[in-house]
Formats: sequence, structure tokens, C-alpha cells
Amino acid sequence: RSTLFPYTTLFRSSYLKYGLSDMQGWRKRQEDAHLAAVSKGEKKDIDVFGVFDGHGGKEISKFVSNHFLDELVANKNLPSDMSLALKETFIKMDEIMQTKEGIEEIKKYSRQSKEEDDRQSKNEPPNSQMQLLAQLMPPKDPEANDIFMRTGCTACVMGIDETNKKIYFANAGDSRVVLCRNGKAEEGSQDHKPEMESEKNRIYKADGYS
Repeated sequence: RSTLFPYTTLFRSSYLKYGLSDMQGWRKRQEDAHLAAVSKGEKKDIDVFGVFDGHGGKEISKFVSNHFLDELVANKNLPSDMSLALKETFIKMDEIMQTKEGIEEIKKYSRQSKEEDDRQSKNEPPNSQMQLLAQLMPPKDPEANDIFMRTGCTACVMGIDETNKKIYFANAGDSRVVLCRNGKAEEGSQDHKPEMESEKNRIYKADGYS
């Protein structure tokens, strides 16, 4: 049975009410992060929410949750073109995590993760599954300059334009937006999975493999 650490809280602004809830499963630590910010931008009429599902660690999900809002609000296309601003901010995350400052920040998170893992391992019995995983995938070197290539995250973001009463969704990876309208669930995004023809082509064009 998985060890769960539920965290739920509710908030209210002058425009909306929202709630946050997260849960940790089998892993030693929470690898996911989120973003919830209301009344941002010059007119204080922009709300931004995001979920970042960490893959291979929490380093990138934490990095993105720390920087996404500032980069979005600073984007020259906001507030006139929220859609383009979101797209450019997704790309901006890749760019800034490869700067000297970005690499050092990610290294810091990686060192923190290793320290947390080491402390927990001292008090836990041997885990055959984790030992096998360690053999197949050697631990990340927290000091490696390409640390941002050894961990990652999905990103699922919603931007609300209060003035024009519009909602925008943007995603990378397989985290999903579900919109509830009059009690009916509607898809707000499309998963990016390698078996999709369009996604497979994008991966191949980037010299990747699936």
C-alpha cells in the first residue's frame, strides 16, 4: 500500500474561489510542484495556475514552479495575447534552466534531494525494487553541469484573463486539464505521448527517439 501525504487547502480572491490538493505515492519524496497566483499583471486581472509533474526527481518541477509566473508576467505579449505569452514562457523555462544561474539552482535542489534520500534510507529497510532501479539507472550526480537533462517535468498551466473573461490552457507532456461545465467533464488539453503521430514526428525532428 502506498504511503500518502494529502494536502488540501481552499482560497478565495475577489474574482474566484479555488482549491489545491496534492498527494504523494510510492516515492520517498514529493516530486511534483504547483503554482497558484491571482490578481497579477499591470491591471491585477491575470490569474495563473499550474501543475508540474516531476520526472526523475523534483529539481525541474520546483524550478519551473519558482520561475514560471515571473517570466509570464514579464512577457511582452501579456495581456494582449495570453496564448502566445504562455507558449513563449514554456520555451523560456528551457532557456533559463540552461544558464549558469539556472544550472546552479537546479544543482542546489539536487543536493537537497540527495540529502533527504540519504536521511530516509538510514531509517528504512532495504527495498529490492529501489535497489534494482538504482542498478538500471545510476543516481544523478548533483554536481553535473547537464543535471537539467537528467530530470524533468510535465507542465499543465491555466491562465485567466479576468477583464476579457477568457481562460487559456497550455500543456507539455501528459498532465491533463479537465474542465467541468454544468456538471459535465470536458477535455481542456491533449496529452503529449510518443505514440501520437504528431508527437512522434516532433521527437524525431528534434533528433530524439521514442
